[in-house]
Amino acid sequence: MSEWLTTGEMIDKLKIGEVAKLQENLELSDEEGVLFDRVFKDNDGDILWCNEDKTIQAATPIILYGHTLNWKWRILENYVSFEEAMAALKAGKKVELHRKSYPEKTVFRNWYTLETREDLTFSDLFSGKWTIEND
Repeated sequence: MSEWLTTGEMIDKLKIGEVAKLQENLELSDEEGVLFDRVFKDNDGDILWCNEDKTIQAATPIILYGHTLNWKWRILENYVSFEEAMAALKAGKKVELHRKSYPEKTVFRNWYTLETREDLTFSDLFSGKWTIEND
């Protein structure tokens, strides 16, 4: 996860398709008792409350009040599939593999580096969480 951001910083840094999570114990609930603790920036640039899987129950934008300006947020990693990560790596982008075993994060900048890593398993490659880094 990234560093803690104020609401204003989160709005400035959140990119289309990304999700930001609100700090613990500050989730909001709707009339039906559904808890929301994250927002999603859609293709129109709207920042909407969403569920963990980015689904939006209703087009509910984040509303800024005085007390919400000091809330703390983290922009969550945008994980992609193994296939998407490999296409990005072949295109010259840097990708990272996030896994639970040591090392927890492995950075790849070149296609040949992936082929020479002895510490990776097939499970790591296909079940691991991949991100494409923006340099």
